[in-house]
Amino acid sequence: MLSFDLNWLAVIVVAVVNFFIGFLWYGPIFGKTWMKAMKFTSKDIEASKKKGMAGMMFISFITSLITTFVLAVLLKSTGTIDIVSGILWGVFVWLGFFLVTTVSGILWESKSSKLFFLNASYDLVRVVIMAVILVVWM
Repeated sequence: MLSFDLNWLAVIVVAVVNFFIGFLWYGPIFGKTWMKAMKFTSKDIEASKKKGMAGMMFISFITSLITTFVLAVLLKSTGTIDIVSGILWGVFVWLGFFLVTTVSGILWESKSSKLFFLNASYDLVRVVIMAVILVVWM
């Protein structure tokens, strides 16, 4: 049975951590690589900022919150209590949901393999980190 008896502070904090990982991944760590793989220029980024990056960031945070909530429910419902199991669940979630979805970007949207690996590895890192923090905290 699903358990919604969660540590809501943990869910919110992990959602913030997830959001911050995205900021680092697509900013200072791999920002230039991502821009090149997306074929974006500095002008494209500036245009996005003028369109309202705050709204996009808010929606991105909401999706981070949803992902964290679903992962927390899964971990709680399976009784995951140790770090190794948290890592394994993070990898399983990535493999079963994130990786397979990201593959469609290459197959149907003509995205580059470089972008695929950048996005897929980001999802793996963030989901595993989220799972570990949730398991330790909850």
